[in-house]
Amino acid sequence: MDAVTMQVTIPQEKYDLLSEIARERQKSAADVSVEAILDFVEREAALRQGREILLTMPRRAAKAEDSPTDLARHHDRYLYDEE
Repeated sequence: MDAVTMQVTIPQEKYDLLSEIARERQKSAADVSVEAILDFVEREAALRQGREILLTMPRRAAKAEDSPTDLARHHDRYLYDEE
C-alpha cells in the first residue's frame, strides 16, 4: 500500500487529549490519529456511496418496466408491506 505523509496542526488542548487517549491504548498519538482519519474517510465513502444510490434510484426505477407508478404516494406499502 502506498502511503503519504501529512502534517497537521491541532489546538494544544486537543493534542493533550489525543496523547492521553493514545497512552490509554498503548499506542502513539500518530497511530491513533491515523486510525481516526481512516475511520472517518471510510464512513464518508460509505455515505457517499449511499447518497449516489439514492440519487440514481428514481432514474433506475423509471427505466424498469415493472416499476410502480404510485411509489411516492404508497411507499410504506412497498417498503413495509403496509397499507
